[in-house]
Amino acid sequence: MTQPQRRPASSTPDPVLITDAARSYEEELRVRKRRYAVMMGMRVPCMVLAAVFYQTPWLAVTLDEVSIVHRGVVPARARPGAPPALLDRADIRDHALDGIEGAVSIVGVKYTTARRLAEQTVDLVAGKLRRRIARSRTSQLPLLAPVRGEEAEVPKALDAGPADRITRVYGATAARVLGLHAEQPELGRPLAEGVAITGAQVLEAVRHEMALTLEDVVVRRTGLGAAGYPGDAVVRACAVLLQQELGWDAERTEQEVAAVHRFYDVRAIESPAEHDRA
Repeated sequence: MTQPQRRPASSTPDPVLITDAARSYEEELRVRKRRYAVMMGMRVPCMVLAAVFYQTPWLAVTLDEVSIVHRGVVPARARPGAPPALLDRADIRDHALDGIEGAVSIVGVKYTTARRLAEQTVDLVAGKLRRRIARSRTSQLPLLAPVRGEEAEVPKALDAGPADRITRVYGATAARVLGLHAEQPELGRPLAEGVAITGAQVLEAVRHEMALTLEDVVVRRTGLGAAGYPGDAVVRACAVLLQQELGWDAERTEQEVAAVHRFYDVRAIESPAEHDRA
């Protein structure tokens, strides 16, 4: 019986599959687009069901069950004898039509269409100035380039989990947030138990994201209160940081805290009709 021949040992190591590699920007963008399409698609049937069953007693929603009402300033068109009508599309106004050469106004209605609106505005202005400019690349250019976790310098005092979350949220600017963690370790700690947001992220919102109020930070920048009131401990922790950063006195700080409380007071929200009467 012949013995099976053995293949000589190879000096080349076996290939290793990397299954946990970070997704490319293009793949991540496709995933986000699909997720957005699914979320938007769910809105229509939900609105239809709400219209059909809104008078059903056991399905009725009371004010006590509403945790937050998201709202903001939106552009509208005044109508004589009727409530204002929300604008349904963006507008670029060349005031040369009004006799004011060189002035251009833009009115945006959706964050998701702002990039295209900016491109059109720049093209209009360049044409009026008779300047040749490069073709816009913003439709393909990431706002914040994604950063792999291993590329960011993570402070020793910060766990891998929070560091990975910060690099995914802040992209190329994550180094700035992580740098605050390294310089002041207390800023790398969560604001309160069970909360992922750190003090460094609060300061990032003030210094680089144009947050001017406590409500800006809690509701619109960090997501701390995106799903409802985040609790007194979180609000107070943010207030202390903003007081130190922006130089507020005690009275201003209390006013900011009170403003956050009013935002979450569903019963205190005025209807458009009540606002007009006031």
